[in-house]
Amino acid sequence: MLALDLEQRLSDLIAFQCVLVALRGSDEEASDEMLWQTLLGAFVDQYGFRRAWYGRLVNGAIRPWVSAPVAGPGLADLPLEVAPDSPLVAAAGLDLPVRVETEVEGRLIVEAESQVSPDRAEQVSVLLGEATATLRQRRARRRNEEAVQQARLRAEAADRAKTVMLANMSHEIRTPMAGIIGFADLLAATPLSSEQQDYVESIRSSADALLALINDILDLSKIEAGRLELESAPVDLRRLVENVVGLLAVRAAEKRLRLAFTIDPSTPAAILSDAARLRQVLVNLLGNSVKFTSQGGVSLSVAAAKEIDGRHRIDFAVSDTGPGIAPEHLERIFESFRQVDASISRKFGGTGLGLAISRSIVRQMGGAIEVESQAGQGATFRFSIPAWAAARSEVATLRRPAIGGTRASGLPALRLLVAEDNPVNRKLAQAVLRQLGYQPDFAVNGVEAFDRVAFQDYDLVLMDVQMPEMDGLEATRRIRRECPPERQPRIVAMTAAAFPEDRNRCLDAGMDDYVSKPIDMEELIAALRRVPAANRQLTAPSVSV
Repeated sequence: MLALDLEQRLSDLIAFQCVLVALRGSDEEASDEMLWQTLLGAFVDQYGFRRAWYGRLVNGAIRPWVSAPVAGPGLADLPLEVAPDSPLVAAAGLDLPVRVETEVEGRLIVEAESQVSPDRAEQVSVLLGEATATLRQRRARRRNEEAVQQARLRAEAADRAKTVMLANMSHEIRTPMAGIIGFADLLAATPLSSEQQDYVESIRSSADALLALINDILDLSKIEAGRLELESAPVDLRRLVENVVGLLAVRAAEKRLRLAFTIDPSTPAAILSDAARLRQVLVNLLGNSVKFTSQGGVSLSVAAAKEIDGRHRIDFAVSDTGPGIAPEHLERIFESFRQVDASISRKFGGTGLGLAISRSIVRQMGGAIEVESQAGQGATFRFSIPAWAAARSEVATLRRPAIGGTRASGLPALRLLVAEDNPVNRKLAQAVLRQLGYQPDFAVNGVEAFDRVAFQDYDLVLMDVQMPEMDGLEATRRIRRECPPERQPRIVAMTAAAFPEDRNRCLDAGMDDYVSKPIDMEELIAALRRVPAANRQLTAPSVSV
């Protein structure tokens, strides 16, 4: 008898371990039903129970949910609802309450061929506790995952709302800015006295500064949203550096500062990088040094070192003899909207965005930026970026050409329609296009633009995007959908919307090209030249603006 009892105990211990292993080996991503199926199946297989089933408590009744074995007897032999005091439950070998969190939410029913021993009952109870602990952990994890998912969705919704707000704000600000800059350029190209020319240059300078501020805010929003995209194209380093230094030379001369640069001979003549963003970083760093330095000078040095993978590490250093920065303020200056103290903004202007944007750009380029300084001893900003050497090539100018100073000849003859709701920008477009030799028609909204295209032949439509009654996107879709293919004009978005996704939305709507506001004359001329020859039915205008 003792030997049989010992053998039974050993068998039950092995069964306990097997059920525990099966339970702990269950897939973490499995459903609650699968976990119960694993537990109940192991009970039947290891302990030899006739049937084990779990039922959920609903309004005081037990509703069988999972059973093992699956076939004969299984759930099919159980009623849809079982009363807790029914003979089926009363005759069971074990009836254990299941409490996963706070309330009892179900019953574990074990049907055995004979009475369940106290040892087996204790083992089943321990295994049930293991299962409920696993369920509790899974539920907590799912709640956390759902909370994280909801937080992510809310953050994405907030990011989309911010993007839309910034896009709208950008459009609303850039629209009048386009008029100010455009007409200032046109006015500068007319005969003016020296005093008038000085006033116009002040207007242009202030407008460009305001536009740069708008671009900084938009850049910051794109960086925070992870949407800042970098290009990779050959960049003539010397030409880029000369361009930046030349841009700040007048400001330095006005303050009687020395402004110089050196480029180490080991530096590749051209590298693959984003010229506009690299220029933006250098302008920010040199511009700050010139702004805060009252005597002495500012210098820029460029050097390079060959990396193991064949790339170069391009090292830039901007040094000045300005007031310097106290050690406790060194890291703080790279924060958005932060300057060493509030008096700097009042005295020198600026928002404190330049360095934050520069650091983000350098990081996205794969580099790092740092500053060395002590109060009263000037400052040196250093940054390095990895880059492949490239064949030396011509680099397009990065400076916005004045509308009135552009020379153009041999432009294609085109029948033009301009869809623009803003009266100032309509007037500007008319003046610019007339200088290029065109006499465009105008529409003040998308409905009028569609009607004109439907009844008249045009080679090119310069389409604003945000207009009343029907916006430029919907007007383009209607033109593409309803106008005969042989009468389809080329449609170019001409809009103050500045985000990359705005360009994609225009192209997705059926537009062929994109010109941003304020108008870049070279960009506009390039768009005019891209009209296919098949669309041109007039003789080319002879223009020299």
